[in-house]
Amino acid sequence: MKNSKIQLLSEPEEFEWDKTHWDMELSFLDLVEEDEQFVATADRLPLGSLLTMIEKILVANGFVSNLENILAALENLRVSHRAKTEGKVVKGHLPALTFKLPKKNHKGRLLGLYYDELSQYAYEIHSLKIKHAAPKSQSEALENELSRNQSYMASLEARIKELNEKLKHFEQGGGGIGTIGGDVLPPDLRMGTISKINLSDRHTIIHFERGNLKVPLSIFVNTPIKDAGAIIAMQNGRPTYAINYANKAPPLKKGLAEVLVAEHDHLKLRDRERKEYILEAVSEQERADLHLLKPKNLVVVTYLEGQIIGFQSLKDVDPHQFSDFVQREIVSHQLREQRLKEEENSPLDDEKGDQNWTA
Repeated sequence: MKNSKIQLLSEPEEFEWDKTHWDMELSFLDLVEEDEQFVATADRLPLGSLLTMIEKILVANGFVSNLENILAALENLRVSHRAKTEGKVVKGHLPALTFKLPKKNHKGRLLGLYYDELSQYAYEIHSLKIKHAAPKSQSEALENELSRNQSYMASLEARIKELNEKLKHFEQGGGGIGTIGGDVLPPDLRMGTISKINLSDRHTIIHFERGNLKVPLSIFVNTPIKDAGAIIAMQNGRPTYAINYANKAPPLKKGLAEVLVAEHDHLKLRDRERKEYILEAVSEQERADLHLLKPKNLVVVTYLEGQIIGFQSLKDVDPHQFSDFVQREIVSHQLREQRLKEEENSPLDDEKGDQNWTA
């Protein structure tokens, strides 16, 4: 017995096992500090998850329970024998489970695979950042341009509001829209009342003295409000632009969206909030714009009550696109204002008027 010793055997084929037996005196559950190796014989292994046991041992020895440390422990996990030997003869043994605590400077096969996978992910993320850097800069520039366009439209609407207030002052003095509106407005402008707003088919109904007109919501410059007055610009018998001239009409919300599908008369869009919309062209202008769009193109969309009511190709966005229409309205108000002043300050002489007509 002088040559007997207790050791861990991971390669039992080097020893003679003919005269061995399970020796319960070899029972063990502890950390062997010399080589920082945890050893648990079969009779001392706790029931339950092996992974949970490894986590508890790591935490108890000052390690963080993370994937890196767990992989390092699994890398060294062995099924061994805690044996009493004399030379090459095994006198007694107990099966044991062993693993070494992680070492900072040691990287096994599992940890190597883990680090390689992390490096690949880092490379892919870097590549994606480079790929999307230019589109992001372009998108920010487009959003800035859109903001400037909205500021320009706000200034025009402020001017319209000012003229409306002046016109209201003269109307209270005796004039009215119904009496001289037909004489002042140019023939390509029509004045009516918004009688119905239908978001489902993106149309509004404008009521005139001689009937109703179905108008796409997408041609409105500002927010349409039910029962408010509206001026419609006509071209070749079709409505092209519309404006609600109520004093409190807020501007319509604008935004950018990406084209997903554009075919026939249908358009599928995804806005900046990742919401998707399917639109059907409701005007000749929308049909013409839609046929020029391709997937991944950006368009300017107009919102009303959280729904997209119109779109416009980004390359066609022009801050002055409504200038002609708005200037016409301004001139109409100025003509009407001048007519009211003349009627108040210069009453016609009946006899002189007759001579002028006969001349």
